[in-house]
Amino acid sequence: MRRPAEVAAVDGLVLPGGESTTIDKLVRAFDLQQPLRERIADGLPVYGSCAGMILLADRLADGANGQQTLGGMDILVRRNAFGRQVDSFEEDLHIRELGASRCARSSSGRRGSRRPATPSRSSRGWSTDRPRVGSSPRVSGTCSSRRSTPR
Repeated sequence: MRRPAEVAAVDGLVLPGGESTTIDKLVRAFDLQQPLRERIADGLPVYGSCAGMILLADRLADGANGQQTLGGMDILVRRNAFGRQVDSFEEDLHIRELGASRCARSSSGRRGSRRPATPSRSSRGWSTDRPRVGSSPRVSGTCSSRRSTPR
């Protein structure tokens, strides 16, 4: 979707991972922010993964200067809680059912994770280990990380 009029035609929306600040800027540049906010508030089913979860959060911690969200999930999300893009990585995968092993590393050779996080109710810290967050059955987001403590 690229035009505000196209927002009314969708039955659901998936907001992918990526760079939340770039997606936010594009949403505003194409005048999609207000129509999307209205559709989400009216019950449009929406799923957000990583950057998408950041965009769906009602509150954002450590956002880029001027960064805005679409809202819809009554959560606070900390952007880049587990590191920045340069800390992203590819993990070795050993999948017995495929009979092969995949191995790759980022060009920097670093291992880390760049994920948003939400406050954890049990530890009072930040967590990404819950598979679904949000209070609405129509709006959800996920994120996972092997690292247990944000930076």
